Amino acid sequence: TFGIPSLDRVMGSPKAGELTIFCGTPGIGKTIWLGNIATENMKLGKKGVFFSLEVDKRRLAKRLYSSLLLKSGIDLMNTTKEEVETAFAEFKGGDIRIKNYQAHNACCNDFANYLMDLYTLEGFKPDFICIDYVLITRANNPKLDQGQSYAYYKAVSEEMRNLSVQFECPVFSAAQINRSGMGEKGGTKAIVT
Repeated sequence: TFGIPSLDRVMGSPKAGELTIFCGTPGIGKTIWLGNIATENMKLGKKGVFFSLEVDKRRLAKRLYSSLLLKSGIDLMNTTKEEVETAFAEFKGGDIRIKNYQAHNACCNDFANYLMDLYTLEGFKPDFICIDYVLITRANNPKLDQGQSYAYYKAVSEEMRNLSVQFECPVFSAAQINRSGMGEKGGTKAIVT
């Protein structure tokens, strides 16, 4: 699922071999959107991996737990182990693994190696992958020039799509639109507002 039933009706279900990238300005909620996709798929009994290059693993886990248990961060602190176990029992085998990397230090080859280790060591095969996010993921080829941003991030997004094909599941990511992209001449102001 894309995390929202109306979007699923319009777009259809996400498929293996597909990369979906959500775009937004800084602070608009791209990570929250990806977290919603992860939790909604987990509720459907799906297994996924969330690669975070921006938000700390503990902070991201707190956000996911808040969403899954429908509790604020403060209320989450008073949650009992039994409440968590009861909630997770309802998800029929759904699972989310979170893996942190430093921004600009991980590439899709790193993600693929981690996924292969998960499969080899635990038999864990993802039904979906979330990568937060495109513009802080390094290209597999270290010789690519980041100064040529279009070509560089085109390569990164193609590598993300290749993960989708290799692991036979949809990949979701996000990209940041800079603030000048929201200006009168930026092209997105009318759409976003």
